[in-house]
Amino acid sequence: MSRPLELVVEPYRALSPGKHYPMRVIAIRKEAAALEVVLEHIANDQAGRQHEVFLGLPLRPQSPSARFFVSLGCDASIGSRIRPADAVSRELIVQFSASSEGEEPQPVAFHPIPEK
Repeated sequence: MSRPLELVVEPYRALSPGKHYPMRVIAIRKEAAALEVVLEHIANDQAGRQHEVFLGLPLRPQSPSARFFVSLGCDASIGSRIRPADAVSRELIVQFSASSEGEEPQPVAFHPIPEK
């Protein structure tokens, strides 16, 4: 008689501050004075893990919100127009902050995926 299949749920590995993590934009929603962005890891060791980040509005040059869109290939110069929906499914590199014990690290820097 065979034993029934049994799976063990394991935690994700801890995120390292300063390390580059490839991610994909899953969703972008407009909130009161911010964009709520949902990012998902695409590397095997973190695959499926998601993070929400709130990016302040309005967009200003060199703000974290503008740097997010620039990392996705958008023009964020003064007067340019960006459609957040166009960023969904695009990939980028994200760096996370150091976190206090029991707290989830937060995305702090965005970079474009390097050309291959």
